[in-house]
Amino acid sequence: NYANGKEISESDVELLVQKTLEFSVFELTENLGKGNGEKALQILNIMLNDKKSAPTVFSLIQSYFRRMFFSVISKGTNAQIAIDLGIKEFAVKKAKEHAGYFAKTTLKEIVELCSELDYKVKTSQITYLSAVNYLVMFILTNKK
Repeated sequence: NYANGKEISESDVELLVQKTLEFSVFELTENLGKGNGEKALQILNIMLNDKKSAPTVFSLIQSYFRRMFFSVISKGTNAQIAIDLGIKEFAVKKAKEHAGYFAKTTLKEIVELCSELDYKVKTSQITYLSAVNYLVMFILTNKK
């Protein structure tokens, strides 16, 4: 119906189908890892368009960086790590791939910062929106 009998293009699909927050976190992480700040901030702004989703966005970013950190410091196969983390093996593979953009020490610092920011949010010292923005800026300025 949308295309009125014409072929539907990839750009049509991208225009009409909204990405999940989880998928957007993968895109965000990849752009942060590559140092592509402009694209990362565009993705973040889209994710934060709904102010109610800010806590979810922060939690997803925090969870994904924790997953990346644990996937690269853990010994064992991807399958074993997946079982330990309670996720699929493909998720471990992607986490390791994205973790390659960061030094292990940087990942550890990001995970620690996430915990600090989470505490500050929960004690009303900052908002989730401020925490997400601070975290993204920290990551962009503290690459490998």
